[in-house]
Amino acid sequence: FSKKTGTFVEKAPVESSVPRLAMQVNGEVGKRPTFTKEKVALIGSGNWGSAIATKIGVNVLQHDAFESEVYMWVFEEYVKLDAQGNWQRPARGAKPPVGKTWVDEGYRPLTEVINELNENVVYLPGIKLPKSIIASPDVKKCVTGATMLVFVIPHNFLAPIVPKMEGAFADGAVGISLIKGIEFEQGKPVLISDLLQKEMSKSEGKMTVDMS
Repeated sequence: FSKKTGTFVEKAPVESSVPRLAMQVNGEVGKRPTFTKEKVALIGSGNWGSAIATKIGVNVLQHDAFESEVYMWVFEEYVKLDAQGNWQRPARGAKPPVGKTWVDEGYRPLTEVINELNENVVYLPGIKLPKSIIASPDVKKCVTGATMLVFVIPHNFLAPIVPKMEGAFADGAVGISLIKGIEFEQGKPVLISDLLQKEMSKSEGKMTVDMS
């Protein structure tokens, strides 16, 4: 499926063990493009997102149909170990001293710690993440070339975060929403998957994305 034209285009067949899935776009049913391997991106890294990462990270390593690395978008925070061996963050709303950064004050980026320890020490402490999970604060980098997008972020993060992806994922990518909650518009409930689709349409290229 072409994001630019809004139509399905013929592509040369590629040898792959990944099944071609039927998908409906703008009321028309077509075939999803065939990918040599599926590339999964995880958008979200809180308690729920990190728990999902423990499963996705294992699954991609067990099946040849998937690339072996999963980029996980992390809202960057700063952490450091206290005297008792517990990871601490700056107080909510606190700022480093003038002319200093949190790194100058002995803190480390959370993404750095996750990638070093294979553990989200803030939101899922004590539970190891598979080495296939790579944390990054750059959401566009996380989704670049991705054929499967798994969203596990608070729904109020959709508006500021989704447009930053800039349509960098693959044509024909599948979107999967694991976002909890519900929204209302004009007094009527709105599915989070529909809200996500709406926000994704604001990205560069104004593509239409079908969510599940």
